[in-house]
Amino acid sequence: MTIRATVGLPGNIQWDGTYLAAGEYPSSGTIYRLRIIARSTSARLESTVSLQGPVTNPAQGVQFWLQGGTLIMPFGTKKNVNVVGSWSYPAGGNHTSRLTGFGGVELYGVTVSVPSSN
Repeated sequence: MTIRATVGLPGNIQWDGTYLAAGEYPSSGTIYRLRIIARSTSARLESTVSLQGPVTNPAQGVQFWLQGGTLIMPFGTKKNVNVVGSWSYPAGGNHTSRLTGFGGVELYGVTVSVPSSN
């Protein structure tokens, strides 16, 4: 697939139901939202999502997870931060919450599980 935009070095990608969301590695928290063009092998940049966090290098292109209007991702790996944050998606901006208390010092990805209602 060809992307009709300049996207440095792509990191993680996720499908949000309408757009392909791609993180840039390394970045200061930029997620690119790309529209896949039907019957084509290309994509067009629709918008960017800017993420802010409590450290200077949030979202170092590591794995993020999307569910509805929420993006969940580690804050970054370069500052030895073991914090996972959540942001409003696609609004971005400041994080809306954070999870702490992990045993490791560098988090590279996140997987979210939702318990069944059984």
